[in-house]
Amino acid sequence: MALADDAIALGLPVFACRADKRPCTPHGFKDATLDHREIRSQFAHPDAAAIGVPTGSITGAIVVDVDVKAGARGLEWLEANRHRLPRTRTHRTGSGGFHLLFLPPRGDIVIGNTASRIAPGVDTRGNGGYIIAPPSPGYTVIDDSSLAEMPDWLVAACLPPRPEPRERPQRPDHRDSAGNTAYGLRALSDECDAVMGAAPGTQEVTLNAAALKIGGLVKGGELMRGFAFSALVSAADGMANAGRPWTKREIEEKVRRGFDDATPRSAPERPQAERKYQDEQREDDERPSQESPEPEKEQKASGARILPLTWFADAQTNLDARDFVEGVLTEGGMSVVYGESNSGKTFFVSDIALHVAMGRSWNGREVDQGGVIYLALEGGFGITNRIAAFRQHHGLEDAVLPFAYASVPINLLDPDADRATVIATCLAAQERIGMQVRLVVVDTLSRAMAGGNENAPDDMGALVASGDAIRAATGAHLCWIHHSGKNAAMGARGHSSLRAATDTEIEIVNDNGSRSAKATKQRDLECSGEWAFSLKTVELGTNRRGKPVTSCVVDVDADAPGGASRKPRLSGQKQRALEVLADLIAGSGQSGHAGTPSGFLSVPDKWWRERFYEKAMPGADTEARQKAFRRAADDLVNLGAVGMSAGRVWIIWGAE
Repeated sequence: MALADDAIALGLPVFACRADKRPCTPHGFKDATLDHREIRSQFAHPDAAAIGVPTGSITGAIVVDVDVKAGARGLEWLEANRHRLPRTRTHRTGSGGFHLLFLPPRGDIVIGNTASRIAPGVDTRGNGGYIIAPPSPGYTVIDDSSLAEMPDWLVAACLPPRPEPRERPQRPDHRDSAGNTAYGLRALSDECDAVMGAAPGTQEVTLNAAALKIGGLVKGGELMRGFAFSALVSAADGMANAGRPWTKREIEEKVRRGFDDATPRSAPERPQAERKYQDEQREDDERPSQESPEPEKEQKASGARILPLTWFADAQTNLDARDFVEGVLTEGGMSVVYGESNSGKTFFVSDIALHVAMGRSWNGREVDQGGVIYLALEGGFGITNRIAAFRQHHGLEDAVLPFAYASVPINLLDPDADRATVIATCLAAQERIGMQVRLVVVDTLSRAMAGGNENAPDDMGALVASGDAIRAATGAHLCWIHHSGKNAAMGARGHSSLRAATDTEIEIVNDNGSRSAKATKQRDLECSGEWAFSLKTVELGTNRRGKPVTSCVVDVDADAPGGASRKPRLSGQKQRALEVLADLIAGSGQSGHAGTPSGFLSVPDKWWRERFYEKAMPGADTEARQKAFRRAADDLVNLGAVGMSAGRVWIIWGAE
């Protein structure tokens, strides 16, 4: 596990790669993590031989890749421009080239992956890419300086070239069937350039917007590449009778180039310097593995894109649904938690969100810690007091959790309004807390629509598209808090396209004070889970009139089906820790100590910790043992299996 230790020591999101630089994980750089347990799991893969590090906004590094293998001329560029390049962190690659690491440009400039755009043999790795990092075999750090800002001339060299201004004769407007004025050639060129320069995960949205502007042919906010492409070509065709320096064929080629840059693909007929690969393929410009057949040469001679296919022989079993709240919420997914007013849905979601920020198990289900951004669009003091009540109830007065909220109006109906703001906020928060933002909560869906019609397919489709864009750009799970319809049996309020797009749906019911939550849809998980709960009042203080100020926390009903009395099945370190404690108490337990409930035998908690190190993790390093014990102990206490107070620990419901 030495490579895993090296990966953890980097302090960056990492993922395991093979010796040929291909990821060992199913989703490539999207599986990058800071979680030590997950890192060790990834690098336990039998083919793990190198450390992959994502580039771009995830880690805050843009990499200039200077290639020297097979006669590449990257070193010539480096020598010619060394005097213009600031000193920055530099790695030597396995092939003898160099990786120069820079800070991303300020503002809204986004740099993606390019091949020989700067110069022959000089590539970039930005948003949507990754590198192999030292101390992977063959990779070394030759300059450990801090990351420098990219010079303006280098930023410009990384971006797609803008068309040179041309003298164009005046021409009459041309109108489409709806009476919209079609854009002139310059506008069409600008839209194509917008598609080419779009950030990874937003190309479809950008292309769709271009089609709307030019052809007015895309409806309902649906992301339809083919339809958008047709709209662009139709716009070009509609202007064919006007005098201009470009032909329709030239314009179509411009559009296709936009597709090529917006969609990574492998195309054998293109020059090697222009070839684009998927994120999961190698970071350099070698050909892909021969495990999958090359695209048939007779296919699409016109230059249309070829879909990335995974062949039968390459299909791998996926045993991990990537659920960061076990059996409930999946990474990068979308959920809707709905119920009538005052049903407790906001408290229920806040409880889940804060458990994610703590990294503690929730209702007996394991939780992977991550950042949480809570958009409290209904404003007021509600969210503040909910946090205060949770902090007081769980004894977290001194805790620092990766949880943040915003109580400002947000418009996610209009793609040009606050969609980019939410994405930028999540990425900035991710950089500050040094871990992935796993969950974004929008409270409530109706407030995010800025007056839109929930029952209209176009409006609901546009809102879902904004949610898709946020999830694609951040990798976070997006949870909408929503209301029931007039007929509760019909589910959440609004157009059915919302439920169709939802991965997880949870209904909250308040039946005369008896509250419950039930999973009513799961796309990738077993559709199970029902939780009875009540709202426990917590007094926070008094207001200026001397009257008490209160809020509520979720209190699971231990006697109801699905409540805490149904002991969860323990596994791994939790089960081992409970067994170790049971053995200790059986041999050395004592009663009558302050803080220990009457009738319970207890032992010093340090005995438990030391015996756990000895029995459960012999030979492990100190940091790994401490983290494993702390996590197991916290989970057992949170489950109600173990009690701890005044330096003593006792078992509440025994080892199974």
